[in-house]
Amino acid sequence: MGIILLLVFLAYLIVAIIVVALTAKFAKSKKTVVVVVLFFVLFPFRRFVFYKALFAYYSRTPLQEIHETIESPVSVYWEDNVWPGFDDRGRACMVKTYLDGKHLKVLALNGEDGRIYLYRATEDDYNGSKKILAEVKLAEKSYERILAAAKKSGTGKYAPIWVKSRKVRDAAKTLRWQKYEPQKDKEVQDIINRAERYPAKKYLPPMHYTVRFDPLPLSWPFRDLLHADRISIIDNKSGKEIAYSRRYMAYASMITLISDAQPKFDYKLGDFWSYRFDDKVLFRYAKENRKGSECHSDYLNDRYDRRW
Repeated sequence: MGIILLLVFLAYLIVAIIVVALTAKFAKSKKTVVVVVLFFVLFPFRRFVFYKALFAYYSRTPLQEIHETIESPVSVYWEDNVWPGFDDRGRACMVKTYLDGKHLKVLALNGEDGRIYLYRATEDDYNGSKKILAEVKLAEKSYERILAAAKKSGTGKYAPIWVKSRKVRDAAKTLRWQKYEPQKDKEVQDIINRAERYPAKKYLPPMHYTVRFDPLPLSWPFRDLLHADRISIIDNKSGKEIAYSRRYMAYASMITLISDAQPKFDYKLGDFWSYRFDDKVLFRYAKENRKGSECHSDYLNDRYDRRW
């Protein structure tokens, strides 16, 4: 690949030299030569220049604002219209990560089938996993203490204190993944089995907050060059938007617009990790639920991009 790129660069350079030389020989004005030189200098950076100028236009207004953060949202309706609706796996992830029964007691999600799924939980629903989690945290703190002592000892990795630290670390991991996670998954599944289903959001009971994730309309030709979306968080009681975030991403190749391939983006404006925005505003309490969770590290990373 490196050799191919070098050959392309050399070919481009040779063509540029020939064209500039011919222009200098036959052009009647030096300005024409300057224009041709500038063209060949700037042509390889045309996308960079174009998108810098375009993003400067879109940046005239703030891309993100947070007017208020919430410690305990109590009830939230999350509507995803970019990847239109949450599938079974997505809903399970959201319940496991955010519906802790303390800070958030009711979570409603729009499903990919057009229905609304509403889940309820109390702290008692997680009694089993909470007991195991307390053991996990004790084991992890013990590992941190032994690890700190091992680092101070100045001994090699095969010294007894280092061996002990690895044993305690492995025990903590085993406790988390073989006891805590299965128990938490069982509790989450029990909550999912009690789901209430509604044909449309107008039938939902009153919710404290709404999160909306919508595609942004773009005029031609920009809609064929960019993907744009906006996440908005609304206090339903006051009707006020307490936070929002916009992002724009340039398609790296036009081929993805006419094929089923997942697109790649090379120039981005705004908060690329949009799915983390609601964490900053409503779900800061859920840090422990995301720790080492496949739900957060795998599914949430691409839950919006899967629309392609």
